[in-house]
Amino acid sequence: MEFISFKFFAAPRMIRVAQTLAVLACGQAGLDSEGTMAVELAVSEAVTNIVKHAYPGADRGFGLLRIKLLKDQVVVEVADWGGGYEDVLLSPGPSGQTASSGYGLLMIRKFMDEVSFRKDREMNILTMRKFLPAPR
Repeated sequence: MEFISFKFFAAPRMIRVAQTLAVLACGQAGLDSEGTMAVELAVSEAVTNIVKHAYPGADRGFGLLRIKLLKDQVVVEVADWGGGYEDVLLSPGPSGQTASSGYGLLMIRKFMDEVSFRKDREMNILTMRKFLPAPR
């Protein structure tokens, strides 16, 4: 298993850095271009959520991007120590839309094969999995 960990300041300029790391990791894992684009977009949305919503007000905190390259999948964890969003992620509204704008989290669920959320002490952790296509 290969592992990448990147702690970042929750600022807009870090979104592109996180995307770039995700794309490089997907290439290393052997994920095809469609899967790589899905992971890149999901990482972009998740990091954007941290930048916009995790730390309200002028105070900015940190985010954490962890990417694990397994034999059959790429596992991406995006975490923060700010306000949680479990209810937004797991409780779609009657029209399939979630609270707030919620579009980013809906897109993450659409792009990734599995999505889950957990709290670990003070850390909010969004875990996203993209399975590699079966070898031909």
